[in-house]
Amino acid sequence: MLFDVEHNGFWHPAWPPRPAGTSDALQIAHSELVAVPQLVPVYSHRYLPGTAGECGHPVLSVHQTDIIIYGNDLADYLRNEFTGRASSLPAHSTVGFWSYFVHGGPGTDVATPTPHTPYAVSAQEAVEHLRMLALERLIG
Repeated sequence: MLFDVEHNGFWHPAWPPRPAGTSDALQIAHSELVAVPQLVPVYSHRYLPGTAGECGHPVLSVHQTDIIIYGNDLADYLRNEFTGRASSLPAHSTVGFWSYFVHGGPGTDVATPTPHTPYAVSAQEAVEHLRMLALERLIG
């Protein structure tokens, strides 16, 4: 996630305003990330949100800020990953900070590629930038 803060302009909307300097932004992002529920490695780049005393969290596939649900819970993930039989039930995220990425945050279209570019300050701004790039490619 810090890579995307440094190189792709990512900034979580729950954090304080992003400072102009990259090193200051990285320092704030790091201190904010210390406070969120950490991810527990499951397999490869699959993780469970680690919240003490709670169960039933979805398994997340995490690559920088490209985060998607890979299973409704651990059993569903294992079934899906190793037998190809996923649950037909809709998955939902259960931990606020990580839910932002899975559901795209307010006003973000999660069907687009990871919505963060070096030119965006917010997720919505990034999505608009990606739409403009797609339109330019269609026209151009």
